[in-house]
Amino acid sequence: MQQSKLRNVALVAAALVVSGTLVATTAFAADSSDNKTKTVHLRGTITKISDSGFTMKTDHGATREIAVASSTKIAGVVPSSLDEVKEGTFIGTANVEDGSGNKALEVVVFPDSMKGTGLGDYAWDLSPSQVKTGGSSEMSMGSGSSMTNGTVEKADSKKADSGFSMGSGSTMTNGTVTESKSGDTMSVKLDYGDGSKMVDIPKDVPVVALQKGSKSDFEKGAHVFIAGPEGSQPFEAKLVMVGIDGTVPPM
Repeated sequence: MQQSKLRNVALVAAALVVSGTLVATTAFAADSSDNKTKTVHLRGTITKISDSGFTMKTDHGATREIAVASSTKIAGVVPSSLDEVKEGTFIGTANVEDGSGNKALEVVVFPDSMKGTGLGDYAWDLSPSQVKTGGSSEMSMGSGSSMTNGTVEKADSKKADSGFSMGSGSTMTNGTVTESKSGDTMSVKLDYGDGSKMVDIPKDVPVVALQKGSKSDFEKGAHVFIAGPEGSQPFEAKLVMVGIDGTVPPM
């Protein structure tokens, strides 16, 4: 009985740590536009580990020194699937307008214990070219995309779309799925509190989940997504999302 209680306490503590990381992540992203110092996102691969952080090669080919402090938030990124996206699920998705609706570029599935994290619909810097080919590796917030996190309210089956509009901005939407239906393209309705949004999710978009991360997850060859203040040298990471076992953070 005592061991069972201790195990439950440990699980709750771990969930709180991950939840805290995600809250800090989304708050940092959402608030960056109000700060005088722009938030910059780096995407790439770790090439060397050091006592103070690591060196990375960005997707654009640049080499950057990354400083990781005790206050840096770290999250692990692991594979997931659209099978996990259903009514009542809380997800985050970077999406773009394509003239006929909103198309997902990627999807992050949150566990029930983290429902409500980063709730909202706000500007993000991911473009279709980055998802498909790597694209630019360093962009400031507000460069044209947004992340929508919410609960799926409704989904309709549709034929797969031919692609995304390159000129469209993106958004990050975090919310609860309130409607959902699978097909060649999954269509979901996300409730993010102040409103709702229909998002079409093609079957080939990256789908991941987040978990607690630590410096021990940093290793040569690991893919990372990093957020920090523009102009810092070395780059002061406020957030590091590191892919586990070869996973590429798609955000």
